[in-house]
Amino acid sequence: MGHRRIRRRSWPVSTGNAPITLAYNCRTPGDVDMVLRQAMASGGTRLQPGTKRGWGGYSGYFLDPNGYRWEVA
Repeated sequence: MGHRRIRRRSWPVSTGNAPITLAYNCRTPGDVDMVLRQAMASGGTRLQPGTKRGWGGYSGYFLDPNGYRWEVA
């Protein structure tokens, strides 16, 4: 019964203020840059380019077309 209600519900369009950040992990900084380029080519919006971080890693951020923020590290 609960599942039928979910299917019938109309979900609002995202405003770009998703309350979470999703993550995608890569093996190398070059892979991070490649994924970020692919995200931009697919309609994403760059929030922060790939950058060496103080914790020793390398990551960047983008917003997908549905308004979800992603960290690629």
